[in-house]
Amino acid sequence: MGEESDLFKFASNMSHPILIALPYWGNIRHYHELFQASSVEFDIFTHYQKRQNTNRCYILSANGIQLLSVPLVKTHNHTPFYEVKISYAEDWRKNHWQSILSAYGRSAFFEYYEREIRVIYQQEFEYLKDLNWATYQIVEKIIYHRFSAQFATQYYHADEFGGIDLSKNVSSEAISKFDYTPYPQVFMDRMSFQPNLSILDLIFNVGPEAVSFLVN
Repeated sequence: MGEESDLFKFASNMSHPILIALPYWGNIRHYHELFQASSVEFDIFTHYQKRQNTNRCYILSANGIQLLSVPLVKTHNHTPFYEVKISYAEDWRKNHWQSILSAYGRSAFFEYYEREIRVIYQQEFEYLKDLNWATYQIVEKIIYHRFSAQFATQYYHADEFGGIDLSKNVSSEAISKFDYTPYPQVFMDRMSFQPNLSILDLIFNVGPEAVSFLVN
């Protein structure tokens, strides 16, 4: 499974500080790693790169896996993550919320979490890091678990961080090839179980039981 997968396997076998990217509605693997950590620093200094899940997530719709992507103001190759701004040239907030509503409106726990999650799409965040931090805080509230997490205060060069550096391993491809315990999904009558989707998929479908899936 390669060097990236070996790193995640190592990281999951011990309690440790981790440096990790701050994603938009992070996937299940991301939150599993947070549970394994003794403390968390969200890396906001690394240069933003495309094809990472810092501005996108995957949900499960009636037509299969659906990508939700937050449009960004054009950046250059050396823009640090904390400077990345969100574009509102299109009404992506309405589109994302409608997609979430269509995908999970019939899920077992949608009515319990709808109001808190909808609030995200009623605000206009200037910076991507602030949007992502807001989604993270909502997840903490829903699963009744506070991680010891904060923004990193500096850029870490190779081997400088005193823990496990997962900050570069944020592409969906890098962390999808693991065994996941299946849980009920909305469209299980028409498609097989889809692993490692956005945390939204887990909390809407299993509610308070999400913690047991994330810990194991």
